[in-house]
Order: sequence, then structure tokens, then C-alpha cells
Amino acid sequence: MVRVSVARQDRTPPTARRQRSGAGGGDSARKFVDDPDRREELVRVALAALGCRPAGESEAQAEDRLTSLSSAERARVIEAARAAELRARQIREALRKKAAEESADKWTRE
Repeated sequence: MVRVSVARQDRTPPTARRQRSGAGGGDSARKFVDDPDRREELVRVALAALGCRPAGESEAQAEDRLTSLSSAERARVIEAARAAELRARQIREALRKKAAEESADKWTRE
């Protein structure tokens, strides 16, 4: 019988090591461990990539739950809402400006 001695290695991924040391690009990877919704999102994305779904869920339920948890989908919706709000603000400003011009024209005619 041969015994092999194995030195304990740090099996932490390099990005996690950088985050522990204070370097790196933020704590987004850490959220996938600490935040229950991000953990569930990670599992559901992995299951979807493998063509599987959680037991007891229909395909539509699994897809709906993944969409509701998806941080990418959330970011897309937030960006769309910001764009819509900016457009609404521009329209309101244009309407205000037009109303002011019409009011000024009315005063100059009288």
C-alpha cells in the first residue's frame, strides 16, 4: 500500500481570493453565495443550461421563476424604465416649451 501525502491547497477561485484581499471588481460574485435569491438564480440558470428544471415544476413555471429572479432581466427592465422616464421627461419639457411659446404669441397678438 502506497500512501500519498497531499499538501492542502487553496482551492478558492482566483476572483474570490482577490475579493478577500480587497482587490477585484466588487462583490457581485459574493452575492451569489450570500443572497438567497442570487443562489436560486444561479441554480436555476445552471439547470436551464443543462435542460433540466426543479422537480415538481412545469416548464412554464420554471421559466417564469427564472425570469422573475434573473438579475440580467431586472437590469434590462430597469434600463427600459429609465429610458421611458427620460423620454416622458423630454416630452413634458417640449409640451411646456410649446405652451410657453403659444402664450407669448397670444400676448403679442393682443
